[in-house]
Amino acid sequence: IMVFVSVSYHDSYESNLAEQTNSTATTGQVTLPAGATEVEVKTATTKDKKLFVEPEEIPIATATKKKSDDTFLIKVASPQSQDTILNWWIVN
Repeated sequence: IMVFVSVSYHDSYESNLAEQTNSTATTGQVTLPAGATEVEVKTATTKDKKLFVEPEEIPIATATKKKSDDTFLIKVASPQSQDTILNWWIVN
């Protein structure tokens, strides 16, 4: 199973794309680059599941939004001045 990550920036920066492979795709880690406000993750099914996100080292509020059965967004309210590592997991 492939995990696809798309990054959106707050200003007019171009989006960066990266790919990761995760055998179970129910847990993962993604880096939100400095200046970005959201990351799109394509993974195992999220239908009827709960999504959780925990940032490492930097206490910031995050939100998730399901885009489709296999894609979700991780959002932050404002861009961070440094890269932020986000751990995510999917629970039944």
